[in-house]
Order: sequence, then C-alpha cells, then structure tokens
Amino acid sequence: MSAEKRIYGIDLGTTYSAIAYVDEFNQAEIIPNSDNERVTPSVVFFESPTNIIVGSVAKEAAKHDSEAVVDFVKRQMGTDYAFHYEGVDYKPEEISSYILRRLAEDAKKTGEHDVKDVVITCPAYFGEAERNATRLAGELAGLNVLQILDEPAAAALFYGLNCRGERKNAIVYDLGGGTFDVSVVSVDDAEIKIVCTDGDHRLGGKDWDDARPFSRFRVRKFDRNREHIGRSGNELRLAIRRRKSEANADEARFDESARFERRGAAERRDYPRTLRRVDARFGRPNGRFYAFRLGNRENKRS
Repeated sequence: MSAEKRIYGIDLGTTYSAIAYVDEFNQAEIIPNSDNERVTPSVVFFESPTNIIVGSVAKEAAKHDSEAVVDFVKRQMGTDYAFHYEGVDYKPEEISSYILRRLAEDAKKTGEHDVKDVVITCPAYFGEAERNATRLAGELAGLNVLQILDEPAAAALFYGLNCRGERKNAIVYDLGGGTFDVSVVSVDDAEIKIVCTDGDHRLGGKDWDDARPFSRFRVRKFDRNREHIGRSGNELRLAIRRRKSEANADEARFDESARFERRGAAERRDYPRTLRRVDARFGRPNGRFYAFRLGNRENKRS
C-alpha cells in the first residue's frame, strides 16, 4: 500500500491506546511507539503550560504530581468536564487530542509515513455527543477522521467474521480498563451491523483496582500498622496496573512489589507481595461487580 493511500486505525482506549495499519499481506500491524511499546498509556501529564507529556512518563508522574495528571478521560467524552491547570480549562476532546497526536507522531517516526487518514474506534453505546467529541479530538490532533467505528465491529473485522461468506450472529464481550459493553453483531457476507448493545462506561479494570474492599486488603497486606502509607495508595495502584500489563495472559499469578515513601522520612521501603489472579479473597469483595453485571444481562434477556 502506498504512503498516500495508507489508512490507520486507532484504538483510543480508556487506559491504553494503539495505532495500526493493514500491511501488504492484509494483516493488521500495530506500530510501536517511540518507547518501543505496542500500546501507549492514555495518560496526559501537564509538566508545564508549554510541555505536555503523554504515555508511560505521564503515568509515572502521577506518583509525585497527581494533580497535574489526567487519565481515564475517555469516560468524560461528550460531557462538560474540564481539567483546570494554570488558569486554563482543558476539555476531554482536547486532552484526547494530545494522546492521538502522540500516537500519530510516533507512528510517523517508526513507520516513516505521514499519518493523516485515520479510523478511530469507540464503544458501541457511545451516543452522538461522545462520537462528535472523539471526531473533534482527531481533528484537533491534525488528523483526517474518515470514520468513527464501533469497537465490536472492529473486533468482528479483526477476527475475519466478514470473510467467511456466511450469515451469522456473534456476541462481542468487551471488558476494558475503564469501560464495559456487550454487543450482538450480525454478519452477512461483508456487512457487519450492531444489532444491540449495552454497557457501562463506569465499569472496567480500574474499578476492580479501586474497589474499596480490595483496596483495604492491599493496604493491610502491605502495611498493617498504616505507619508508612503516605502516598503509597496511588503508587501501589499504578504499580499493580503496570505489573498486570506486563504479566503474560497464560500465567496464573504475578508478583507485585512497590516502593512507598514514609511520610516525613527520607528512606523508602519495599513491600513485596504475591497476588493470585484466582483468589477467593479477591472474589469475595468484588462479587458484587459480577452479580451486578450478570443481573443486568438477565434483565435484558427477560
């Protein structure tokens, strides 16, 4: 495919974002960012009014300057939310444009092609306001947004459901870092339609991380006498997310260790802790999430 006709697909995610294109073998290829990462954290750090940082560095900055960091902005798309910094209000679409610009600039450096024409995915339950905000974010980033594509349709395309010459229905279950949705898609030859969808843009991996019973469990395990908490809650949350993203999907466990700063002291302490993916102590406090989701599905079916 020539550089002039190359169209890029962007997943503007709640926690991570990525950019890809279809190569000469008709395969989707994710383009690594300048840090050689296949996904870029959807985090924006306002280091100064003239220096705005996106990605892993911004994510780490939340440890020491959380008030200058914006994350999970996808949840605010299409709303009146504004991030206030140094006397300026930044709307969600503007913050998202910084993420999109970082993806496009890195893709140009890595792939040596200008990134102009793009398709951006969004949850199927996004309404007109959220979709318009997503399109505006792309335009603010200097991109030509050809289409806002439903994420379930993108999943069906990726798995080739439209290339099998048969009519079928499929369920796409998408539990991401910050949003959740289940969609029924109808595939008829090359045409993909979203039959119905339901979701919750306030439910995702972040909510499991932040669940109060689980948070208390984590803090107790790391510091039973609470003497050294300080800013450790935010550091622990970031460290766990980092370890989860690094963990292999086939592994049954992952090791977690984080460094915490004792309030009013110069020294730092390590608190190693092993967490298991399947752990009754995790399942009990978070069972209400599962029951809530399953209950909603049953209500929709009845």
